[in-house]
Order: sequence, then C-alpha cells, then structure tokens
Amino acid sequence: MGIQLDGETLRHNAHYVEYFVLSLALCAFCRSRKWKLSRAVLLGCAIGLADELLKNWLPTREFDFTDLIRDMIGVSLAAVIVTIIRIVQRK
Repeated sequence: MGIQLDGETLRHNAHYVEYFVLSLALCAFCRSRKWKLSRAVLLGCAIGLADELLKNWLPTREFDFTDLIRDMIGVSLAAVIVTIIRIVQRK
C-alpha cells in the first residue's frame, strides 16, 4: 500500500510547487521595494515563459504550453495566498 507516483505526474506537479515558492520569494522582494503585487506576478510569469522558451535550444527538451500554464497557476496561487494574508493582517 501507499501512494505511487510515476515520473511524469511528479514532474508535472513539480511545476506548481516550484513556481509557488519562486513567487513567494518574488512577492517578498517586491514588497521590500514597495512595489505592487502585480509586478511580482508579472515577473513570475515572465520567468516561467523564459524557462519554457529556453527549452527550445536544449536537445532533449521542448516547449510545453501545459507546463507554462502550470507555472502560471503556481504564480497565481502564491499571489492569492499573499493577498489573503495581507487582508487578514489589516483586520
């Protein structure tokens, strides 16, 4: 018994976690510079796009639109959680 994940599922789910953590760091960076949260979201999405575009030059990798969507979901989830935390802190 136990949970078994194949390599493909694990690789896909890693995108969510990877870009969630990256975006939390970007949110902290932008907040320290008194920038709006939207700038952190744009930076996170731009990094995800650059990551996928760079795969075109790697012989064993290729651009994957669904991976880009997963990256952006991770970025968006971090932005939503940061927004909720800020709202709760104000009250």
